[in-house]
Amino acid sequence: MRFIAADDLNSCSNWATPNMSTSASKTWLAEIWQTWHDKRFVRSECKKALSCFRGVRSDQPGMAKRDLYREVVTRCLGSGPDRAIRIVRRAEQSYAAWPAGRDVRFRDVVTYVLVEECLISKRRTNDHAHIEAIVAAAIPGDL
Repeated sequence: MRFIAADDLNSCSNWATPNMSTSASKTWLAEIWQTWHDKRFVRSECKKALSCFRGVRSDQPGMAKRDLYREVVTRCLGSGPDRAIRIVRRAEQSYAAWPAGRDVRFRDVVTYVLVEECLISKRRTNDHAHIEAIVAAAIPGDL
């Protein structure tokens, strides 16, 4: 499969959107591509996070969940322990403490890291709910 570069769109007929202007067609195709790319990025990062989680858990099987999450963040993101503590705390504040009123889960940490990454890198995401839904499908809720 070959992706159409933005420059190539001018040469394409409006096969998918016959009633749209060329500019609208470009925007429409760009939106579809960006959504697909964002979903693919989030799924890929979830697989990496889950693999890292399993590696840390097998290295240190008796570790408490919150400590395990901090260790995963430290090892897998290459961050220091202070940043890992901050990430886990913010994930808890954003997804667990309010509005859910429960303990933080690994799924919350991964969601927080991905949303933060998308905001910092100015990666355009359609909605944080999409990230949450993809993470929920990829990361078991009991971790």
